[in-house]
Amino acid sequence: ISDVISISEPDVYYQISLLRRKKTIDEFEARKLINSSTHFFFKGIDWDITKLLVIKFRSPVIKIHRDISNTLPNSKNLFVYRNAEDVIQSFDRILGYPYTKKRWLLRLPLLSRLYKAKSPLYYSKWTDLDDQYNNFIKNGSPHDIVNYLGPCGIFLLEWLSKVNSYLELKEYKSDMLALRYEDLVTNPREIIRGIFDYCGISYSEIENACNALKKDAQAGTNLARNPTPRYKLDKKDRMEIDIAIKRYTEFSGSDVVLPGTINKLS
Repeated sequence: ISDVISISEPDVYYQISLLRRKKTIDEFEARKLINSSTHFFFKGIDWDITKLLVIKFRSPVIKIHRDISNTLPNSKNLFVYRNAEDVIQSFDRILGYPYTKKRWLLRLPLLSRLYKAKSPLYYSKWTDLDDQYNNFIKNGSPHDIVNYLGPCGIFLLEWLSKVNSYLELKEYKSDMLALRYEDLVTNPREIIRGIFDYCGISYSEIENACNALKKDAQAGTNLARNPTPRYKLDKKDRMEIDIAIKRYTEFSGSDVVLPGTINKLS
């Protein structure tokens, strides 16, 4: 888009979020770092031809979004999310499919019984699970999810954590909006129109934005959009993920539509 500058996943904000999580810095110092970092990005922009700076954060940065919102009160905020099952598949894919490769072994009766007997002892060593995830789990604990789903449970907890952070921020910053990746893919013009309305971008740029979506930034790598199928979650995996979401959270399933989602408003 001609008058928009976008920056994808600058690491500085992620480093600030890590320092906050480790309690190495407090909110005051985090806000100072956010302010100076953002000014650094602004400094190199020609504002005679640019109207908007867009920064796409790495997903863990949502944990410090209140610090960001307080530091940059005039900023607009969009949360992009995706079906939980596909997120879990994506995590596994990024890591090289270590869990789906072994999945069939864990379904053998003897190994399955051994796994279910040993997994509570193994995951009980992860004492930070409760600290990180307990506040949004209902009718159980984070360990229950991991014991039920195995390693995929960790990925589900990460998805739940990000979604829960959005819901908390939506209460804090009511004009924050969300959009579903699936809606952006299937109905790009309507969703982009909603984004442009929110950010004050001219409708004349909608076609350019739609064309940009056709480009695969990961083309030629194992993270490309349409790679050769390798190891995928099967029907049983997806059913168990859906059951876990319904059992341990207030969501009705993996394909949740959050309040404030653009297509829900239109």
